[in-house]
Amino acid sequence: MPGARLHRLGPGACGALVAALSAGPVHASPAAGQVASQPALAWSAPPGCPQSDEVRAWLAGHLGAAADPSGYPGLTSQGVLEREGAGWRLRLVIARDGSRGEKTLRGRDCEELARSGALALAIAIEKALSGAEAGAGPEPEAGQVPAPPAAGTVPEPAPPAATVPEPAPPAATVPAGPQIPAPPPSEPALAREDAPRESDIAPASVEPAEPLAPPRPRVAVGHALRLAVGLEAGVLPGAGAGLLGGYALRLPGVRVELTGSWWPGRRRAYAEPAGVGAAAQIGAAALRVCPTPRLRRAGKTGAGLVELPLCAGVELGALVVRGSGFTGARTVRTLWAAVEVQPGAVWRFSRRTALWGSVALVVPLTRDSFAVEPLPELIRTGVVGFRAAVGLEVHLGREKN
Repeated sequence: MPGARLHRLGPGACGALVAALSAGPVHASPAAGQVASQPALAWSAPPGCPQSDEVRAWLAGHLGAAADPSGYPGLTSQGVLEREGAGWRLRLVIARDGSRGEKTLRGRDCEELARSGALALAIAIEKALSGAEAGAGPEPEAGQVPAPPAAGTVPEPAPPAATVPEPAPPAATVPAGPQIPAPPPSEPALAREDAPRESDIAPASVEPAEPLAPPRPRVAVGHALRLAVGLEAGVLPGAGAGLLGGYALRLPGVRVELTGSWWPGRRRAYAEPAGVGAAAQIGAAALRVCPTPRLRRAGKTGAGLVELPLCAGVELGALVVRGSGFTGARTVRTLWAAVEVQPGAVWRFSRRTALWGSVALVVPLTRDSFAVEPLPELIRTGVVGFRAAVGLEVHLGREKN
């Protein structure tokens, strides 16, 4: 066939190509100046595999003289290439005049499978278009050897025996329609169990084939576990250290974080009477959404990735104040609620481990004051608080770097 070229086939496509090469006539090259049109082809393939224009070029090159300059009225073809386990699957459909045929090819390489599909489609189209002409000629009489093929065609192999076998009894009538050839029984060595069989191609009636939806791309998802220490001032009396931890769901361009923090009790006492005072502490959980631009991409090992999350969220928990230094001292618990804005930075210095740091502005939604009766006010939560933290993250998952 003009334009065909030899290339390696994946294991699942060998049977289809053998069947294609053994079926249908092959015509001579078109006359000079004749422009061959292309049949209607709907092609779907994931990025990185041959796309529609490339497959059309292969198909036109294989058709050569079989291409009809006036077009292919009523003939449509379709191919859907998608991932199947560790390999690839190609589903081919060809329809003309109310009939359609289907076949599924499999292979390990999507480009080789696409090339095989283009060749199989070309032979099926060629066979469908030339079927009427082939059937119009006179049948050879019994015992008569058919005449040699005309110039420009490739003769089919002669039967192995010296005599011509008697014609077989007529088989059941099958509605005419384009079919994609199946592997011939004379070459079982190149067939596979998963290769398409002729029984798989059942002529169907009428209804036009619906377009097959391309596979949906998978969203790259990663995870991160974090442990950090921090410093807080402005909400509780004075300044003090705290412990933070949490989990982050890492999606392309954004993080969703669920974190917890504990800021241990910080004590404040009256000048008189001596020793009378109280200690306040906060324990809370926060939910944040963080748009996360990336400063630069990571290498093959994942190291070198730099992210700049800008987080905003809500923190809920408990504010606990414990009195001390007087008779009847007790503990008081109230609701703690705040909103926070927290810009940060993440630097992955190895494949799975990253250094995390942030600063945060915390605005309490609940403000309380505490005193030891009948003494004046001792502790009041601040209008705004400031936090800084640094820690380590462990990155999990298979997100794209």
